[in-house]
Amino acid sequence: MTHLNHTTLSYLKLGKDACYEYEYALKLRNDSYSTHESYAFHLEYGKNHQAAMAHFEFCIDHCRKNNKKLTNANFLSAYSRAADFANEPLIAEEYYKLTLQNDNKRSMFRTAKFCAFYGRFLSQNSRWKEAKIQYENAIKLQPNNAYNHHRLANVLFKMEKFDEHVVPLKQALKINPNFTAALRDFERFFNADYDGDNIGNVGDERKEEIVENININQQQSSSSQSQSATSTNLSKFHPKNKYQNEFNRLFWNAFGAENEVVRKRFKEYFIKMTLKELNDIRVILKHDIKDLRKQIKIQIKNIQTGDLEKILTFFADIREKNAVFGHWLDANGIDVFMKQVFEAHCIFTVDGLHAIKNKPDLINIISDASNGDRALPSDVSKELINDLWAMIRSINNNRNIN
Repeated sequence: MTHLNHTTLSYLKLGKDACYEYEYALKLRNDSYSTHESYAFHLEYGKNHQAAMAHFEFCIDHCRKNNKKLTNANFLSAYSRAADFANEPLIAEEYYKLTLQNDNKRSMFRTAKFCAFYGRFLSQNSRWKEAKIQYENAIKLQPNNAYNHHRLANVLFKMEKFDEHVVPLKQALKINPNFTAALRDFERFFNADYDGDNIGNVGDERKEEIVENININQQQSSSSQSQSATSTNLSKFHPKNKYQNEFNRLFWNAFGAENEVVRKRFKEYFIKMTLKELNDIRVILKHDIKDLRKQIKIQIKNIQTGDLEKILTFFADIREKNAVFGHWLDANGIDVFMKQVFEAHCIFTVDGLHAIKNKPDLINIISDASNGDRALPSDVSKELINDLWAMIRSINNNRNIN
């Protein structure tokens, strides 16, 4: 078969079969611009972003060598998305911009899509004001797209423009009353089910409550690349698990008693840490202080040096107390299994054992480690239970005396 036969066959097939035909066609003629271009689009459509980039870049180099200007907006858009999802943000942004510059604007649907793609990229990088502009442009061109109204609502919420954010949120639901993510966001914001336009703007007290309760998504959610995968940004503002809840408790115990000016700064830091998934006890224990310092400086660009050191000292204190807990368990002959059991119940320090009020509490905690079976795991003896409870009771008694 000729190169043309294999290229033609690739259009008629899907998945691996198409890839085989494209690869074979390139073996016969590796310098074919059209085959590299078609294969790049096929790979990008199949979410094989890194491989797609190689074939897009062949086409880009080909144009440069032949002094041809690359103005195909569909090509530029596909390459920018491939770079975006392949974690090449500088390339992605350059080509998102080139896409918009070279778009002939003959199709409002296509232009709106390009704006929304760039808006998603800007949102992923916490550039809310710029993202707002792109989503607004997309909505002007395609006013009945519920997804873009919802995305704009999320951006406005991140900017703490609560009254403004309600408008596109309601519009998303007006367009699609069954839009699950928007319904969930509406319920969380108003503490009520959606019922048309019967609910007005939220009051200042509720706004303050929302900001005070800001908490991060589950660790590494940003690996999800689609806007829908972060389906409800508002759900980020509630503790998803006990590890986040415990972090929040410790954070405000440490910084909540500061004066009003300092508290305001730390509230801003807390919000940014929340949105970047840093308020989880497990994250603090998993990464060393050097890595945590780097992350804080990246995510909170306006943090004062003294405040940064206070937060890092707070992190170091958590890590030190956990290390002491591990030494205490080891010194008392308690194995790693029990440390994991305690930590699964958010007990990371010796002081945390105060949460265990009696022997049945201890038995329940250990039983939970056996997939909810209330029978004790076979490798846990009654003697171990008695020894553990004796030590915990001693700690509790000493606390009461002090």
